[in-house]
Amino acid sequence: MRKLAVLLVCLLSGGFVWLDAEANEPTAGVIFFQHRHFNIPFRNDQKAANVTQLRLYVSTDQGRTWAFTAAAAPDSKQFRFDTPQDGYFWFAVQTVDNQGKLFPPSQEDLRPNLKVIVDTVPPTVQVQALPTRNGEVGVSWTVKDDNLDLALPDSVRVEYR
Repeated sequence: MRKLAVLLVCLLSGGFVWLDAEANEPTAGVIFFQHRHFNIPFRNDQKAANVTQLRLYVSTDQGRTWAFTAAAAPDSKQFRFDTPQDGYFWFAVQTVDNQGKLFPPSQEDLRPNLKVIVDTVPPTVQVQALPTRNGEVGVSWTVKDDNLDLALPDSVRVEYR
């Protein structure tokens, strides 16, 4: 999910840590975002000239329920989304044509077009020097993050000199 790059420079007498978290790394169709206010861009297909409105719905329970969150004209370029808390958000769009017909016809038929995890809490890293052994230097570390996926290649990287 989120990648965490950690650079450790260890000297015999100690070291320091540089931390760089990449919060917008898309993984498995999910976008990570570190802000609670963002725009969701869209492009209206010109073939759908009879569309008069686009409606944005959000689900915080993985599509079991949907809440109307914004409306836009077909010539607009984006929806604005604001949330008071971090979390996992699914977004779906419903269109209204010039005869008032909805597509999809009901909220039960909505399917997610976009999945976003809003995560404003930065990861925490604790690094501790280990006692030296035979002239070798060692460190131990603990990384805590709600969305850190250690199964991803390069999710945590340790470099040393």
